[in-house]
Amino acid sequence: MLRALLLAVLLWGGPPGRRQGSYSASAAKWINSFAGPFIPVMGPFTDCLDNKSEDLVKLNVKVSQHRNRQIDSQTQLQKITGNVTVAMPLTNKGWMYLKAASRSNNQWKDNAHILKFTNGMCRATAENMPGFVRSIYKLDPEKLLKSPCVIPPGVYLADETPVNFTVPRLPIFQYGTWRTEIGYNLGTEAKPRNIMCFMTDIYTVPKL
Repeated sequence: MLRALLLAVLLWGGPPGRRQGSYSASAAKWINSFAGPFIPVMGPFTDCLDNKSEDLVKLNVKVSQHRNRQIDSQTQLQKITGNVTVAMPLTNKGWMYLKAASRSNNQWKDNAHILKFTNGMCRATAENMPGFVRSIYKLDPEKLLKSPCVIPPGVYLADETPVNFTVPRLPIFQYGTWRTEIGYNLGTEAKPRNIMCFMTDIYTVPKL
């Protein structure tokens, strides 16, 4: 009953006084200040703009886009086509980070959320991106977490490969659109050594 009610509200377009039309636009305005169970929907992947990465891990991929994020994401996984090149073993050295800018007043507010996973690049990836590890690297994330964690170097190919981008350790998050930088760092805070950096818009939509 609750799922049906939430879906009906999303399709309706929001409370009285809101302009009706494309429900995805009006619903986003209505719910973006709330948090709860969510589905992360990825926009296209692009290189970081400042060329700060050594690109020892390089994503040359296209990510399929839903026609209707709010509805399609409930039942359909996004698909990846292309390749991921890993030029060195990814072990439990270094860390993974995520920097998310939020959209407000027609501009991006940098560093609205900063997440730093300091338990090593491999373990952080297995814990927070298990669907990517399973589908692209063809590794079992659970086994990686129970043994010395290593993602071997290689060129990993994908051809319309479905990927579940769910983040198990982040079950609840604020709804909205986030311009996000994701990367690996092998250096220190004072002398960072970035070996991977890519950008994507992440849409956190309610999980119905």
